[in-house]
Amino acid sequence: MTRPTPAWKQHVRQVAWPTVALALAVVASYVVVVASAVAGALPLPLAVACAACVVYVAFTPMHEAAHANVSGGVRGWRWLDPAVGWAMSLLFGSPFTAFRSVHLRHHGRTNHADDPDLWVASDHALGVVARCLTILPHYHWTYLRRLMWATPQSQREGRVAAAVLVGVAAGLAGLAFAGHGATVLLLWALPTALASGALAFAFDWLPHVP
Repeated sequence: MTRPTPAWKQHVRQVAWPTVALALAVVASYVVVVASAVAGALPLPLAVACAACVVYVAFTPMHEAAHANVSGGVRGWRWLDPAVGWAMSLLFGSPFTAFRSVHLRHHGRTNHADDPDLWVASDHALGVVARCLTILPHYHWTYLRRLMWATPQSQREGRVAAAVLVGVAAGLAGLAFAGHGATVLLLWALPTALASGALAFAFDWLPHVP
């Protein structure tokens, strides 16, 4: 008797165009939210909430890119994974190579002592909240301290990641000195912290507690 073909196989070796469309929608939505807020057409509290929602959604294309699911491994389209990954990760202020390395370590060492996502584990509700809201600095520290030194390839990628982190920091400092510090804080830093905190709670703490 012939076994039926598993349903998931029909999605293998295909470019995930809906994911590409979602990534483009994320970029367009973020630009519209920021532009509307700066122009005064969108109340600031609503703009912060909308920006946080957009950054939250950005995680989905970034996650799929980390697993090379955007290109589906199709020859000639593999550039889509880093392209989508970098576009989405910059909304988090993080290098895509760093996120991919940390995330794959989580998959390889889930709930072990060196699982990066164990950072969110706490015995107290306030501890969980605090750790979820600081997941991004923890990821950066984990990557820069350990993962970027693992192999020659990771060291090459690490130099790029470190340069991006320095560039982002310099860009933010430049905007602050130019008088746009409040805009950066309210329309990027705060939404990113809220979105990453919600993501950490939904995908790091809830599925793995206790």
